[in-house]
Amino acid sequence: EYQDGISQYASNASGFGQYEFRLWPYIISHDPGLSPQLPSTLPTAALFEGIGWATMRSDWSSDATFGMFVCGRYFAGHQHHDQNQFIIHKKGTLAIDAGEYGARATECHNTIRIGGNQRMDGMPNGNDPMRFVGDPKIDRPDGQCYTGSILAYQHAPEQGWTYVAGNATTAYDASKVSEFTRQFVYLRPDLFIVYDRTATPSPQQREWMLHSLEPASLNASQQEVTITNGNGTLWAKMLHPNGELLLTLLAIRMVFLRYRHSFAKCAQPQFD
Repeated sequence: EYQDGISQYASNASGFGQYEFRLWPYIISHDPGLSPQLPSTLPTAALFEGIGWATMRSDWSSDATFGMFVCGRYFAGHQHHDQNQFIIHKKGTLAIDAGEYGARATECHNTIRIGGNQRMDGMPNGNDPMRFVGDPKIDRPDGQCYTGSILAYQHAPEQGWTYVAGNATTAYDASKVSEFTRQFVYLRPDLFIVYDRTATPSPQQREWMLHSLEPASLNASQQEVTITNGNGTLWAKMLHPNGELLLTLLAIRMVFLRYRHSFAKCAQPQFD
């Protein structure tokens, strides 16, 4: 937004890097005569409905807890097949998006594989399926690019919680999956709850994935995962599995966390 203090702050902080497209914040909003405004005046959560992203944080301090949830349309080739994924950050990324450049498959993300990955074939127009805006074969709610959608979102800052729900059922082959919805709740400052519902027409293996910087310690009998990363620990527990319709309640509590740069290692605890 032109002559906006927060846009000016983002413009100053973005940097050019090696790609020309990173010039756009400067072209759109950079004004040397305008003082930047810190983003601390913004809400601590937001829904970007067009792309299906919900972001949430404890506050705007440098050591704030940050979470993100993804469930939206498949627009372009650089997107990953990661519907109903979440990431969590606290002085470094804890529950990481392990899908680096080219690693688009579902198995690289914090979501559920049901009878395999979310579908990657059948996307029209090559790498950029939504580039033809208004194409009646694509740009419609039942089009093949609508692999995920946000069902509900609510932010209650005074009560200290943010809620978002996504539907990723159509991200899978209909012969394998008839339901996959996920509710993602953030209770400030450091507790996240994930509640999943899945259903399949026939028996399918379900893999609940949590990626980390370092290999995780899995206690299969207790359905608990512990990730130790330097001075930081992330503890996760599956509280309620229930037969054919998988009902998962996962609590993640951050303790003390240390920033790490390497994303080379990841662990994939799996619950059948």
